[in-house]
Amino acid sequence: FPVTINHNRLKEEIESFPLEMILFLEPNIQVEFLLGSDPYLKLEKTRNGSTTMLQVFRGDRPEVSEWKICARVAKNFDPVALQDATLLHARESSPILWAIPLDQRPRQDSFWAFFPTKTASRVPGIINSFWKLDAGRDHLIEGAWNRALLEEAAQLVSQTLLSLTTAGDPGNNIDYFPRKGEEKNWAADAMIEKIWEHLVETKVIANAQRDPGLPKVLLRPPLDDESISAVRLS
Repeated sequence: FPVTINHNRLKEEIESFPLEMILFLEPNIQVEFLLGSDPYLKLEKTRNGSTTMLQVFRGDRPEVSEWKICARVAKNFDPVALQDATLLHARESSPILWAIPLDQRPRQDSFWAFFPTKTASRVPGIINSFWKLDAGRDHLIEGAWNRALLEEAAQLVSQTLLSLTTAGDPGNNIDYFPRKGEEKNWAADAMIEKIWEHLVETKVIANAQRDPGLPKVLLRPPLDDESISAVRLS
């Protein structure tokens, strides 16, 4: 019997494919999606020095985005964390990767387990690792294994923020600081708490001379002081 292909269904599945997945593959790579024998979508990932270019071709004109992929290897896990991981997740070392969008505000700020989850990270971009997930692979499970990985992810983020400044904009890295969320999110809260602990003692925010300084010694104009504002306006 002839097989009937539902092209509309295939288009929907292709469009829902997480395009950023190929950012975490080591080599330069091209992926092409076909509808029957006709090209429909092509992805191309290439390294360009310290950054990675992702091109999405729909027709002749590509959509290009630039990313920075930073990595850290978590190891020497506590026995309690390894026991919590179970045989499925436990390993001697685990990579943690942060894919950072450099030329656009990110469409997501989520944790990935090499595939998207529904747990927001509240840090721009994608934080990818071997998280322990629920049965639907949607959410990070609270436990010693994930907390150990979150501490390592916090180290990665805080160290990487130092490299996100530019000569033209020494305050550019502030765009990549953690964001405050209104919904309860134990994983993001645990990671961000550790990030702030690191940043308090890190020269990460530029001063008026464009030099990085400790947050606690930087001064800012007291524009929120009503008495001073009133004097200025009068």
